[in-house]
Amino acid sequence: MSHPSSAEARCSECGASLEQGASACWLCHRTLEAESLHQSSSPAGVERKRVGQFSLASVFLVLTLIAVCLGTLKLAPGLGLGVILVATPALVRACIVNAQKKRTGQSLTIGEKLVAFFASTAIVILVGLAGFIAFEIACWGSCAMIAGIEQNPSDHAFWIGASTGVLAGLAIMIWLFWKTRPRGGSKTGR
Repeated sequence: MSHPSSAEARCSECGASLEQGASACWLCHRTLEAESLHQSSSPAGVERKRVGQFSLASVFLVLTLIAVCLGTLKLAPGLGLGVILVATPALVRACIVNAQKKRTGQSLTIGEKLVAFFASTAIVILVGLAGFIAFEIACWGSCAMIAGIEQNPSDHAFWIGASTGVLAGLAIMIWLFWKTRPRGGSKTGR
């Protein structure tokens, strides 16, 4: 097996070594002529990558995450469900960060992708915790209010409290997800 030399041409999208005179990458099928034409027509040689493409590193990171989620689900179903509930929105958010970075003509390194995922995981956990706190406050507050008004509170107090808590928790979670959404390089900053 031959090892590629440092002077060997590589695909700018997936990093696969390219044969001399190749018109497309053998691995990701990216057209190389269009890439060189686009680079020459873009200002200062800035390369713009297609947002729909992804590298092998991204595929391996996602497959690793799926394997961890499935393994955790098999060993401890309750914990596995929690991992899936946190990892799925974190992965979606990290993919949005990566796509926004690609739109600017740059790409994230593997380390930056991991940092984006773990930052997204922390945001998802904190937003979920804030939603749970809002649920508890609204639920217990409305139940206490109904219990203070009525002499003999019935089952409807529970359902009013639970539905108030769910609405408050969802409202806080949606608002926090909106405030912490990944923002692209917009000129307005908002």
